[in-house]
Amino acid sequence: PSHVDNAVPFTFIIYADKMWLSSHGTVKGYPQYGGGCIVGWLPIVPERSKEEGKTGYANFKCVIWHTAFFQLLKKVAELSKVGYLHECYNKVLCWLFPLVLILSADYEEL
Repeated sequence: PSHVDNAVPFTFIIYADKMWLSSHGTVKGYPQYGGGCIVGWLPIVPERSKEEGKTGYANFKCVIWHTAFFQLLKKVAELSKVGYLHECYNKVLCWLFPLVLILSADYEEL
């Protein structure tokens, strides 16, 4: 907003594709980028061999992802209206106004 000093957009680029969270390759998550840095991960429900391919389990996994994603969007929507006062590394106070700049998803996450 033009009426707020030091107001800047804080953009999120959300890639809804799984990635490994650890260098050991044992944990996966959906990365969430804000300001060019990873700022969070959305959960992945693990595959269970006996449930794989079943509609109910696929729907369950989608509900988990969408519920977590909705929590992120609720906070972004709230702060996009009022902003968030943040002290930067150079001690300057900036009002950050978050927004989702890019949402990249495939069929599984939609």
